[in-house]
Order: sequence, then structure tokens, then C-alpha cells
Amino acid sequence: MSYQIPPKAEPIVEGLAEAVFPINLWMGQKGLPANDRFIPPLANVPSRLSTAKMEVARFIELLIDASNDALAHRWRDIKADPTKFFQCRSGQSAADWRAGRKGLSASAKFGAFDPTSSNFAFLSGTAPDGTPKDTVSRREFYDACWPPLIATYESKPPNDWMTWTAFRDLLRTDQSALWPPTNAIKSSAFVAQFTIDVLRACLNQKNWGITDKNPLWQRAVLIEVGENRTPSNAYTVADAAKAVDAFLKAVQQA
Repeated sequence: MSYQIPPKAEPIVEGLAEAVFPINLWMGQKGLPANDRFIPPLANVPSRLSTAKMEVARFIELLIDASNDALAHRWRDIKADPTKFFQCRSGQSAADWRAGRKGLSASAKFGAFDPTSSNFAFLSGTAPDGTPKDTVSRREFYDACWPPLIATYESKPPNDWMTWTAFRDLLRTDQSALWPPTNAIKSSAFVAQFTIDVLRACLNQKNWGITDKNPLWQRAVLIEVGENRTPSNAYTVADAAKAVDAFLKAVQQA
């Protein structure tokens, strides 16, 4: 069954997406893009973008559907027992194999699990030394965050730009009294990962949540900033000649 964000969390996702990536605020401060200056000129450009139109909630649901839950579980198994899946041609046990090699200690360690690195994207809990304890899947990560996120939101619902940014900063700094310190994921970790996923939805040009819309929506932010370069975009010699001609005319008129 496809993953679904809890209904109470959906409006929070939409509002918080704008707070971490304020497209609407930016749009109010800039003019319309010059679509005729693109190579080739753009036609049938959709209405101006917003984080809501980028379907961030749907994109996160699709990311969760596409994630490999079993990988996090395997990392946890190996962290707990680094030689659990050990195999040797000679038939030796892991302990015997290590004992026969100079310099190896009797116990093994899963070196790939380094909580201070980015070897695994999703980590939960906090060990006594302050480092994360375990790997979790994207699904487990978000599932642990929805209840305290909803509780924090419902205690004082944001209703404008200032209150949404205050809500965002409350989570960023782990200051919500309704986000338990014992929760598997800190609110600051949630906002950090949520921001990454929002940026992927809006900037990566591979937003699966808007594939049924005008293809130009994938480039919406780049169009607004006047960026021509996009993946798989090619220019001909004739396109280059037109660009040079347009540049020379602009210089002459300056």
C-alpha cells in the first residue's frame, strides 16, 4: 500500500515547506521571468510557482515508497553483530578467522556505521555520548515525527509568515515542549531532513509528484531565475548564433 502522510500533517507540511524554502516571499519581490530570452524561447509557461504547487507532501510520500526499508534493518543487524553474515571459503568461524590474522582483535566492529558521517542518511535516538544510536528507514524516520509535529502545531497553529517562521525555528532549535526529548528523532533532525526533501522537490527537476503537470513545472524555479541550463538540454550552432546576435544588439543599445 502506498505511503500516506497523516491527514492532520498535510497542511503542516505545506506551510512548513514555504517556511524552509520561502518561494512565495521571493515571488512577491521579483518581476515576471522574461520567457522570450530563453533558448529556445519558452511557450505555454504555467502560472507562477509556489511550494504548494510543487506538491511537496506527495513528493515525500513517493520518496518513502521508493526507499529501501530493509537496508536500515540490515545495518542495525550488522552493527549489533558485525560478523552475523560472515562467510569463509575454509569454513572457519569469524572468531577463528580473525584469530589467525595478526593485528586483528577478537571482536569486530561495523566500521561503516559512523554516526558523525553521512554514510547513512537516517539515524535515530541519542547515545550517552550524544551521537545517534541506530539507522532507520525514511519511513521510520517520518513516522516518528508526525505525532509530535502535529501536537506542536495544534498547540498554537501558525497563520502568517511570521508565525510560520517562528514555528520553523522552534523545531530547528529543539525548543518545542510537545516534542518529547525521548522521541526517536529530534525536531531539529526532522527540520534538517525535511528541508533537504523540500529542496529536492523544488530544485532537482525530478519531482515525481508533479509528473502529470506541464513538464515545465520541473524547471519552474530555474525559469524564475532565468537559468537556461537544464539536464539533457542541447543547443545547436544556430541557437548559439542567435544568442551572440542578441548579445551584440544589447551591447549596441547600452
